[in-house]
Amino acid sequence: MTRDKNLHQAFSDPIFTTIGEIAEKMQTRAFAIGGCVRDALLQRKDTKDIDIVCENSGIALAKAVADQLPNAGKLSVYKNYGTAMIRVGSFELEFVGARKESYNKTSRLSRWKNFLKNLHSSNNTLNIAIIGKYVSLNDGKNSRFNEIIFASDKFIIPGLWDAHVHFYFDTYLANYMPDLFLKFGVTSVRDTGGEFEFLDSIKKLSIKFPKSYPRIKIAGPLIDGKYNVYNGQNLPELSIQTKDATETSKATKELISKGVDFLKAYEMLSPS
Repeated sequence: MTRDKNLHQAFSDPIFTTIGEIAEKMQTRAFAIGGCVRDALLQRKDTKDIDIVCENSGIALAKAVADQLPNAGKLSVYKNYGTAMIRVGSFELEFVGARKESYNKTSRLSRWKNFLKNLHSSNNTLNIAIIGKYVSLNDGKNSRFNEIIFASDKFIIPGLWDAHVHFYFDTYLANYMPDLFLKFGVTSVRDTGGEFEFLDSIKKLSIKFPKSYPRIKIAGPLIDGKYNVYNGQNLPELSIQTKDATETSKATKELISKGVDFLKAYEMLSPS
């Protein structure tokens, strides 16, 4: 609650309510991001340099704000970067649309594209606050953007890893393993041995359907020695036989060229 109060206090100026209302009329959402939110959470200082990101055009939102706020200063637009900046009273506001940036090694200029669908799936940690009306959780149901999950008597944990699985051990069961993993909170797995093409096909499905599969890292077959344990006779064929160092080196290079995520050497492997 303390952090919520800090944010509420930091963004209590009427200008933020106005920006939120303008964004709502434009059928978009606006967020304060970055250092200003961080400083508000940590109560470091009264920040006046505000970065604002919206789901559509940041330049269009900036122009609308400049037109509707009587004390707004000159609007500066930077089309190459997709940004705009205005001074309103003591605030310096910079607007940008939600986007993904990439950089060429030989240039400081960014290449970017809108990425509305990725706004909520970033792997990075973001400091972010919604601009507009400050609502309590109980009022959240009034927003068409919110989904309320009642978590009473439940645990919220990060996705779990299973660091040792074998899809190829039972190819029939492999059809059901992705659902079983997700059902019990396992969102990432390492397959530590099996036929490469079979495992690679499952990995490709996990990339294509990320909501139906855990993340999958594969080693391909175990690299075993002259006497390979999982040779398909008494046990499933999870390994490949390499009789000497030359064969081991060749098999290793082939697996790397196929695109395995890691290698697994097995118990009968010998340097001789």
